[in-house]
Amino acid sequence: MKKTLLLTCLVVFSYLQVKAQGCVAIRSTGGLCTMTAHPDSAAVPGSWVLATNSRYFKSFRHFRGREEQKERLQLGTEVINHQFALDISLTRHLNQYWSFMVDVPLLYNSRSSLYEHGRAERGMMHSSGIGDVRVAAYRWLFNPAKHHKGNIQVGLGLKLPTGDYDYKDYWQNVGPNGTKELRTVDQSIQLGDGGTGISAELNAFIRLLPV
Repeated sequence: MKKTLLLTCLVVFSYLQVKAQGCVAIRSTGGLCTMTAHPDSAAVPGSWVLATNSRYFKSFRHFRGREEQKERLQLGTEVINHQFALDISLTRHLNQYWSFMVDVPLLYNSRSSLYEHGRAERGMMHSSGIGDVRVAAYRWLFNPAKHHKGNIQVGLGLKLPTGDYDYKDYWQNVGPNGTKELRTVDQSIQLGDGGTGISAELNAFIRLLPV
């Protein structure tokens, strides 16, 4: 029965259709090494695991629906975003089934555009700091000591509004006589979204070849 359930989950996941979010406002949600609670790993119940992962991307292409606005690149009016996130997560293994995780994202973002800086010349804005912290609890559905070839883990988390959602930087050429003004940066490079959220996770693995 358990083998059938694992195989069913694998087949279902293989047919899932994945689509892009379609916006640069993608918040970091952290990462977790789900295998650390299994007997094959060095972690034991009652231990702590510190993990880090990073994410970087550059966005500069514009779309309206499915149609790309290539003329923005030709005219030099595209908005360019650089975003880097370093997630630091600390996991406590309570026992062979349960674990608890705290994730703290460190963010550095930059945004280059024309229209936010008087449209005469391109300007740059930045944001940096701690993003929205997330805490989560995880449980293996099957006994890890007996299921070395596959298992399923479920997780439930809470995202806290710790990141600044009203971060300010200087907009160029927008004040009197072309001076700069301190204003709220675009939401795409804000450190947080100002809300509390709930995350639900489903992690699974299956060993195809013997070790």
